[in-house]
Amino acid sequence: MIREGVYLISDFDTSVYTQDLSLRARPPEARVVEVGNGLDFETYTHLFEGNYSFSDTYQIHYGHRIDFPNASSTMYSPRLELVARPDDDQLLTLTAQRALRMMPLRAQYLYQLNDGSSDQDHEKIDAYELSYRTRLSPDFYVSSRVFYNEIEAVGFTGKDLRLLGDFDLTGLEFELEYKSDDFELIANHSYL
Repeated sequence: MIREGVYLISDFDTSVYTQDLSLRARPPEARVVEVGNGLDFETYTHLFEGNYSFSDTYQIHYGHRIDFPNASSTMYSPRLELVARPDDDQLLTLTAQRALRMMPLRAQYLYQLNDGSSDQDHEKIDAYELSYRTRLSPDFYVSSRVFYNEIEAVGFTGKDLRLLGDFDLTGLEFELEYKSDDFELIANHSYL
């Protein structure tokens, strides 16, 4: 039994959740959606990653994920990364990416039952990051990152898909790392 504003069960008349009248959490018939033998969803995904080196110092990385779900519209999530390695001890990276996410499949199913479109907006996260890593000794590294995320949060009310809000998240992250053949210690702190 799954609850998402209503109760999803196979069959009200035969479900163990509805037969035992002594159950306190017995779902009321008006809030039950029968799904028979279950829910059936398919998603096909295309993943790609490519790298190109301009020189020993500069590289570009591109990757994406494209999801083709039968319960929602296509979701394209790209990632682009520019990398500079001035020497063997330093690494500078600039990253931009977008992630699209659909709501949980049970919510997607209920949304479509209530005449919702499969082409609705997805939750969207646009992320930007600049990071720097340097080796101070053969076993000791220091890293720092600054990042900015734009988030369009989407939620399901039980019948409707709603934009919950637009959020901006900015942060700094610092990391110290000690690595030897037998031991690794990492200390990390983030400011949001």
